[in-house]
Amino acid sequence: MKILIINTVPFMRNGISTVIMNYYDVLRKNNIIEFVINNEIEDDYKTHIESTGGKIYCWGSRNRKPISYSKKLRQLLKMNDYDIVYIHGNSSTLSVELFSARKLKVKKVVHAHNVVTEHPYIDRVLKKYFLKHYDLGFAASEDAGKFLFNQNDFIVIPNGIDMKHFYFDVLKRKEIREKLKITDDTKLLLQVGTFTKQKNHDFSVKLMSNIHDNKIKMIFLGEGELLNELRSKIKEKGLTNNIIFQTPSNDINGYFSAADAVILPSLWEGLPLVGLEAQASAVPLAISDTLDRRLNICDTVVTLPLKIEPWKKWIIEEITLNSERDVKKNQRDIEYAGYDINKNAHDMELYFKKISGL
Repeated sequence: MKILIINTVPFMRNGISTVIMNYYDVLRKNNIIEFVINNEIEDDYKTHIESTGGKIYCWGSRNRKPISYSKKLRQLLKMNDYDIVYIHGNSSTLSVELFSARKLKVKKVVHAHNVVTEHPYIDRVLKKYFLKHYDLGFAASEDAGKFLFNQNDFIVIPNGIDMKHFYFDVLKRKEIREKLKITDDTKLLLQVGTFTKQKNHDFSVKLMSNIHDNKIKMIFLGEGELLNELRSKIKEKGLTNNIIFQTPSNDINGYFSAADAVILPSLWEGLPLVGLEAQASAVPLAISDTLDRRLNICDTVVTLPLKIEPWKKWIIEEITLNSERDVKKNQRDIEYAGYDINKNAHDMELYFKKISGL
């Protein structure tokens, strides 16, 4: 099959882009894959796609110039014999892509990733058109599907991961902690995610301010629009030695190995991929009670309300330094729960073939 994947969010190190890349690495083995991206792409992603035979189209910002973007996309779809156009996003603004593909033989597949949108008014305006113009709907979770597709049918395709990439690496733990000057007797917390309101780094800053112990430090691994604001807050609270900023890395498993615990205090979210990855590496994980409960797969996960005291107590009383990690058990549990990337990508491919008549 020839598949055009469209990422409607910036193709940087965020949850949707990571999911897309995970599926790409499986689907590319038997299919021709090309990409349309929104404005920008992480250099590592670009290099990987192009070095593995993929092709990338970028026409600037989809959000700033939607008409120009839509025209170029329609021209691309007309000029290429795609079997599937596979569109990823969070709202009915995916109608832009559906409109570009109108009355063409290419089958239109949309994939819902979240339970909220930053564009609620536009989402409502476009919803009626959106619901009538796609051929197949996928969703990362039941809630994400209901949010985007309303009463229409959809298929849940869980955000799978390739578990062979996750394991406890003693050498990486030592290397990263030495690089960041983290002593062996220091508890190291990790929060992975873009610096946006959704990820709730403000809560983590308040948490660290409340703990204020030089033997407890945190890494913020990410990038995003709130970076400078976060830096200012951390400086104001005197936490510059306690919270360490690191840019997104290919070596996420190394950071899981270096950390003694991972926290995900998101204000809202479907089923974040980083939560699965943390469990696959068997690092203790705390998630907010706003997240999808299906993320609670392994015994290494605890769900907490977004109040400082329960998180503080968990970190101080429950987290131990470099405790043993039962990676094999966690990965068996994750596979049993349905989050193995290879199986899920195979199922996805079967659905593509079915609607394409191949």
